[in-house]
Amino acid sequence: PALKAATSIPVGSSRIESVYVSPFGVLSLDRRSYSWYPRRFLPNTYIQHLYLLAPFWSDIDYREEGTISYRVYQSGSDLVHDSLIEEATQLSITHAGADTTFTALAVIVATWAQVVPWDYEKVNVGVNTFQAAIVTDYESTFVLYGYKCGELSWSSSATYPTLPVIGFGAGGTLSSNHHFSYSENSHNIGCLLQDTNDATVPAVVGYQISVSTAESNEKCIEWLSNDIKMNSGLPTLPFGADQCPCVLFQARRDSRYRFDYVAYYSGIYDQDVICYVSRFSTNGLHQRCCY
Repeated sequence: PALKAATSIPVGSSRIESVYVSPFGVLSLDRRSYSWYPRRFLPNTYIQHLYLLAPFWSDIDYREEGTISYRVYQSGSDLVHDSLIEEATQLSITHAGADTTFTALAVIVATWAQVVPWDYEKVNVGVNTFQAAIVTDYESTFVLYGYKCGELSWSSSATYPTLPVIGFGAGGTLSSNHHFSYSENSHNIGCLLQDTNDATVPAVVGYQISVSTAESNEKCIEWLSNDIKMNSGLPTLPFGADQCPCVLFQARRDSRYRFDYVAYYSGIYDQDVICYVSRFSTNGLHQRCCY
C-alpha cells in the first residue's frame, strides 16, 4: 500500500504524496519500484533523477524468509507516537544536519527484518536487519538509516554478486552515495559506524532530502540573473518563444524537444543541470530549457 503523511512532504524541489516500501531495501516516492538490481546514484545518469531512498538496496529474496514492516507516525496522535517523533527529531539534528529548531511532525518508518539474499541456501550467509525513517515537519525532510552491529551478515547474493547501494536520489535535485555503498564491507556498516559500546544502539546514517524554500528562491534569482546576462543582445523572436515544459519529466516526453548534448558537454552548467533544446528553429534560433 501507499504510505501517506497528513499532507505532501518536500523531497528535492518537489512535494511527494506517497511512499512505497520495496522488498529490495528501497523506499520509492510517488511511484513503485520493482528493481532488484542496485545502481549507484551517479551524476548525469537516469537513476539520479528518480526518487529513491536506499538504506540497503540489494537482491533480497523475500519469498519465504524475513519480514518487512512499515508504519506512519503523526504528531499528537498519542504519547507513543510523540515519543518516537521526538527521538527522530533529535537524530535528524545529530546525524542529518537539521537545524536545532527543527521539530518533526510526521515520521514514516520501514523495517526489513532478518531478510536473506537471493539463493541464500547455496551460501548460508545469515540474515540482515535494517531500518529507514523519513522525518518531516512538512517544510524540511530528512531520511535516517539505522543499522545495529551484528544484525547484518551479507553484502551480496550467490547467483548475482551485486553489491548493495546505500544512499538516495531526490529527483535530480539532490543525491548521495554513502562511502560504504557498493562495498564488500557494506554489511559491517553497523559496527564500523557505531559511536557507542552499547550494541543495542544502532549506527545512524542521515541525509537532508529536501531543498529549503529560501535556498530555492536564491537559486531562482541567481538563475534569472544569469539567464538575462546570457541572452542580452540576442534578437527577439517575432512570435515569442514557447513556454518550456514545467519539469524534466515533461521535457523528456515532449516531441518538440531533444536532449541538449552541447550544453551537457560544454561545461556551461553544473553537472546536475539537464537541458533540452527545441528540435526546430525560429529564425535560426533554438530554445533551450534547463532543469
